[in-house]
Amino acid sequence: MAKIEKCGVELLKWSREHFGSVKKELQLKRNMLAKAEIEAMQSRRNECVRQLKLKIDTLMDKENRMWLQRSKTH
Repeated sequence: MAKIEKCGVELLKWSREHFGSVKKELQLKRNMLAKAEIEAMQSRRNECVRQLKLKIDTLMDKENRMWLQRSKTH
């Protein structure tokens, strides 16, 4: 059993390194986007909004890959 437990620990470590806290980061970026959109309406500068949307898309893709990997194991 020790080898199986060690393997499980290593898989958890790998998951955290590659996927991290995607949900928390995604929520943070969405909050930042909401604020940036308000600022963009006032200043007419939307570069920050575009960058945040790209980052959110990247995080959503990462989250989807994570769930696809989990669904393969169950």
